[in-house]
Amino acid sequence: MSNSEIAQLYATEYRGLVAYLNAAFGTGPPEPEDVAQRAFMQLAARGDLSDIRNPRSFLRQIARNLMISGFRAETTRRGYERSAAESAIEGVESTPQRVLEGNEELVVIMETLDRMPHTRRRAMILHRFDGLNLADVGRRLGISRTAAAKHVARAMQAIDAALAKAHRELGVTR
Repeated sequence: MSNSEIAQLYATEYRGLVAYLNAAFGTGPPEPEDVAQRAFMQLAARGDLSDIRNPRSFLRQIARNLMISGFRAETTRRGYERSAAESAIEGVESTPQRVLEGNEELVVIMETLDRMPHTRRRAMILHRFDGLNLADVGRRLGISRTAAAKHVARAMQAIDAALAKAHRELGVTR
């Protein structure tokens, strides 16, 4: 794909890609506009695209992967900040073991979120990570406050169950 073909793809797909990322993952961080830009840069950097049958779908997959990676990085960063703040308050030192356990828990949480139905995952992300109240979550998703609360509660149950299972498998006591 030549530079002019990538420019044409950018002109026709950028807005739709940003809208897709907004709908699937919310407003960020990472911001959908930045992720869309990076997706086009990765596509252009790839060089020969002759083996790609559907560049639009390929671009969306790149953007989805970038968004998930960015989301994981942001969640990890927030977890480290929270862990450091809690450790300072509690006087507990962050040991390599505690950091490793935290990273493993984060992987379990992210995998559990990935397996959730779209509306449940969005409700959880909007409420717990973006800090929206349940009424605002409901408005964003076009559902009632009660439905939003149920989605968040079920998401938390799924995450708690997945973490409990992972702790049992690893022999971790909490």
